[in-house]
Amino acid sequence: MNNNTLRSNSINFEKLLSFDNIFNIENRRNYHSTKYISKVTSFKKHWIDIVAACGPMSIDLDVKETDIPYHMVRMINMLISEDRNLPNNLANCGECMEYFLNKECLHQLVDSSIKKIPPHGLIYVTIDFYSNLCSLMNENFLTKKDVYEPLLTLLKYCSTQKDITSEYESFIIDLLFNICQKISIHPQILNIFIYEDGDYYECILFEYLKQFIFSHGKTGEMARTSMKYLFEHPFEVFSNYIIFTKFPEQLVDNLCMIFNELPLKLDEINQNNKSINQFTTLFSLIENIIMCCSMQAIRNSIMFNINDKFLKLIINKYKEFYNTSENLEAISIYLYYMLSKIHCIDFSSCFVSFIFEKFKFDLFDKETNLFNLIMDNIMTNERNTSLATVNMLIISCLLKQHYRYTISYLIPNIRTRVNNSKNSENESYSDSITFINSNSEETLSDDQ
Repeated sequence: MNNNTLRSNSINFEKLLSFDNIFNIENRRNYHSTKYISKVTSFKKHWIDIVAACGPMSIDLDVKETDIPYHMVRMINMLISEDRNLPNNLANCGECMEYFLNKECLHQLVDSSIKKIPPHGLIYVTIDFYSNLCSLMNENFLTKKDVYEPLLTLLKYCSTQKDITSEYESFIIDLLFNICQKISIHPQILNIFIYEDGDYYECILFEYLKQFIFSHGKTGEMARTSMKYLFEHPFEVFSNYIIFTKFPEQLVDNLCMIFNELPLKLDEINQNNKSINQFTTLFSLIENIIMCCSMQAIRNSIMFNINDKFLKLIINKYKEFYNTSENLEAISIYLYYMLSKIHCIDFSSCFVSFIFEKFKFDLFDKETNLFNLIMDNIMTNERNTSLATVNMLIISCLLKQHYRYTISYLIPNIRTRVNNSKNSENESYSDSITFINSNSEETLSDDQ
């Protein structure tokens, strides 16, 4: 090995130990340290500026006229950046987050908002601040006591204030949606929002969502989607809460109440009718919950109440208006709508079974079922009427969309109708023979 090779592989101690080199290394260390410290210092300054902007000096200001929203955005960005750069962001906590939690920043914001400390509108930027953090931070963020305690306080307060819920609806539903979306990925977070004391259960998150079920547009859609997220995982404590609060009964009772309010005049049946919008919304929500719910006890409870209350109500309505063509047509239209919109297997089986289930109908003084009443209505009335058209649509929907369950009921039902028809023909034939024999005996007697 030559001297050049030795020189290239050897360490230059003179250079390494030179004053200039040591100075450069120290400068680089100080630069990184200063850069890191400056981030924490900057984060602290943003929070101090938020605190300074809240108070009597802002009494005539709206929060939009202050720098509070700007400072909040900067704090969010710094927390997210820090969170994503940690080697193990679930286990570790950065300097900015430590300061954020130690100073109880969220506690202070929520308390100031509830006490209505100026500026006006502080509560809505606090809600938005929470919403963005819940959406963008990892799931460990919500499990911290100094995060979820003020969050629960905020939700409880807002849920009881109709003016706040109405004024800041879009911000509130964003927050609820972001929380539920996080729960759908990490279901253990749901534990935070359920209070359990023996046989008593409470879930402010779910209760607040219920207030937005019938909201129009994006708000309503987000509320119903958020609610479905909570049913996706088999969570025993949530199942216990749902059963405890009798939510399945509430759902079906509301469906029955709205069904009773549906218009019976044909010219009132349109998309602008409030009752119709509420009915279609709730019917769709119930089916979606059944489809996505992984807790059998909840599914069973909903289906039991549908059978026991709602389907019986339809039968009673159908019997009540059987001889009133316009009202009967309205009920038939609603029945067709439900059959045409059903996608859930459990719902399909339930509705088909109900249509073929026998019941006592005093008008005929015998047992019948809804299918027979629909068919009799088709056979005994003019075919070109709108009622006949709706009835034919119902039959068509049963045969096409729900054929797997309809066929099993339809075959014995047709046999019964055929047998009844044959019996009627035999009785008629027997009566004719009796009449002929009677006449023949009278004729013979006269001849004699």
